[in-house]
Amino acid sequence: MRYLLALPIPRSTIVHAKFTVVIVWSAAMNIWLAGIVLILGWALGLPGASPHVVMHGLSGTAIAAVLMLLVTTPVALVACAGRGYLAALASAAGALILAQVAAALGWGGIFPSSIPAVAAGLAPGTRLAAPGIVIAVLTGLAGVFSTVTWWRSGRAGL
Repeated sequence: MRYLLALPIPRSTIVHAKFTVVIVWSAAMNIWLAGIVLILGWALGLPGASPHVVMHGLSGTAIAAVLMLLVTTPVALVACAGRGYLAALASAAGALILAQVAAALGWGGIFPSSIPAVAAGLAPGTRLAAPGIVIAVLTGLAGVFSTVTWWRSGRAGL
């Protein structure tokens, strides 16, 4: 970390590069997972694999993946402020627990951590609407902006 901060590069560039790596890795993992699921479905001979069903499933997976990326950006700030992965892991676990409670109470469409599950159709009786998408986008922007601001403030120094 000390050597990373010694480079003549703005701290915001370092943060944006880290977010870019996360986005690329997430996209690669989602493509890999979708491919494995399609291959396993074909190998097992599961019925109902029409092009419409496959495209609907792939688009739903892509939307849920993008929403998940957006609502998890605040965890980056927790990781930075906590100076490690334990605080970030605890905050992610806490968000998962709260997402389950929010979905059970019928607030899944407006609680940030529940929104990807609602988009994926995992919350029966709840549909994703425009407010949920706006909340997810605002959560993502707030996570990125606050992490960049934290790094720019000099608190990231050792």
